[in-house]
Amino acid sequence: MAASCGSRVLRICTSVVQKGSTRGLNRICSSSVVIPRRNYYDYESNLTPDLERFVYNWSRVKNTLGSTPLKESLTQKEEWTERTLRCGVIGVKLGMTTLFTKEGVEIPSTAVQVLECNVISAHEPGEGHEAWNFGKDPRFAHLIIGAVDASPIYKPERYSNMFKDAGVPVKRKLTLFRVTPNAMLQPGTPLYAGHFRPGMWVDVMGRTSGKGFQGVMKRWGFKGMPASHGVTKTHRRPGAIGQGGTPSKVWKGKKMPGNMGNRLRWMTGLKVWRVNTRHNVLYLQGQTPGHMGSLLKIKDSILWHKRLTEVPPFPTYYPDEGEELDEDLYADDLHRLTDPSIVYDVDEE
Repeated sequence: MAASCGSRVLRICTSVVQKGSTRGLNRICSSSVVIPRRNYYDYESNLTPDLERFVYNWSRVKNTLGSTPLKESLTQKEEWTERTLRCGVIGVKLGMTTLFTKEGVEIPSTAVQVLECNVISAHEPGEGHEAWNFGKDPRFAHLIIGAVDASPIYKPERYSNMFKDAGVPVKRKLTLFRVTPNAMLQPGTPLYAGHFRPGMWVDVMGRTSGKGFQGVMKRWGFKGMPASHGVTKTHRRPGAIGQGGTPSKVWKGKKMPGNMGNRLRWMTGLKVWRVNTRHNVLYLQGQTPGHMGSLLKIKDSILWHKRLTEVPPFPTYYPDEGEELDEDLYADDLHRLTDPSIVYDVDEE
């Protein structure tokens, strides 16, 4: 009897850890102290694929039915200055492609799609947040941006409730942007690829591809030991890592084998060569961190010689205000694929 009761408590405890509910445990152990777990929406665990698809589609529209700050009032626009910090966007890395200048110079570029990006919440200067460590600098405001719609079934209830006030579906990724007070945006504002224009310079942050545990030759580019005479089973080893006498230790920061990749990295000073406004795709110069399908954080460059000198779409691009853009926007010195690559005159006889 005791063994069966103990196994029952173990099964319920395991269910509590997985589902985040303490009701079953409180019925058996009324005097127990239980650490509160994250509460998920109380959906049935045996949902069919059709019902899960219905819940996902319903979650995308239910938050947009009521009144939202964006529908009630719009932010009063202010003038842009050279010291203004605009917010950025979150994009999905599609892969790499090749562009060409009008002189025929090849440009490797990365295609990034701005997918379902919205402003989730806005915080005035000095206003903090219970879950985000910001608000200490009174000079800057903060915007929380979300991208890529997600199903609320596998998201915590507290996380899903963040999107009700903004009137947008539950998002897969959230990030924080520091902006100046004159660049504030209302919660619920959609962000498009038109936020950037060809010729601008941006900074991109992403998580590098994880390589696992690697040796010094792959991780740090060591030459390794000789591959022929005089070497026994140490061809790819690092060699000596310190002195035996003085200082008789291994210095901190020594390049040794270890985990490679899976780190957040910034790529600064990438030029925007092309913008596709129909599919919200940015073509950035060079490579960016992460694999295909990873999420990237994109904002205006902070390099002093690549900062904005002309008025950008401020505070962001609003397609409803009558500003019509072409489907493809190109930099001035970029070759358009629809133009002929070779032009020559035909002599008339």
